[in-house]
Amino acid sequence: MVDETSRRAVGAASAWRAEAEGVLRVASAGLVGGLGSGLLVAGVGGRIAMRVVALQSAPAYQGLTTDDGAATGEVTLFGTLGLIAFLGLIGGLGGIAYAGVRAVLPERRRPLVWGAVTGLVVGSMVIHADGVDYAVLGSRWVSVAMFGAISAGYGAVAAHLAERLLRPEGWARRTTPGRAGLPFASLLPGLTVVPVAIALVVITTLRRVAPLRRLASAPVVIPVARLALVVGAGAALLDLARTASDLA
Repeated sequence: MVDETSRRAVGAASAWRAEAEGVLRVASAGLVGGLGSGLLVAGVGGRIAMRVVALQSAPAYQGLTTDDGAATGEVTLFGTLGLIAFLGLIGGLGGIAYAGVRAVLPERRRPLVWGAVTGLVVGSMVIHADGVDYAVLGSRWVSVAMFGAISAGYGAVAAHLAERLLRPEGWARRTTPGRAGLPFASLLPGLTVVPVAIALVVITTLRRVAPLRRLASAPVVIPVARLALVVGAGAALLDLARTASDLA
């Protein structure tokens, strides 16, 4: 009886570790994809877009404080590196969010769909009619187009990179669990890694609960999840439309 109980405990622990490894690999791929896209598309691309806005602004507005507290037209190495690093970190968190929803996205169109979602959702967060960024500085519609494209491009590139890492021959599938966890060191600033780690443990544990596993595999789950994404993207689209109307 004791041996049987021990075997069951060992089997349960082994199953939990296997589940945790699978969750870790997917989350790590999303994180790496998000970091890469955040650094390059959002960070470098965003810095270039800001420079374009400054060049399009009238001389009287050079040095004007933007909504983010920066000075228009003022470029410093420290400020640029800080911006790119910050957007890389935010991009990494967005990549983990992608890892959490990728299963409900159309398999062959995940980068395209995620790019559309981030283009609307992130775009509605960064594009606004109040303040000076879009209403005063540069050409407002050029600015809207640039930052909207960066928002969508970030999501598409992050999803593309994550999917490449998750191919059978990809890094996230072939590397060891220890190495798969290394990218999470990027979340140490601000101890962002703590809530992320807790969330991954909770998700892994919940996935081992039999009723929840059956619920997650129900045919209605994917359509409902997709509907939720559509509703969220639709709300963001309405917000963008209101912003465009205010800017017009």
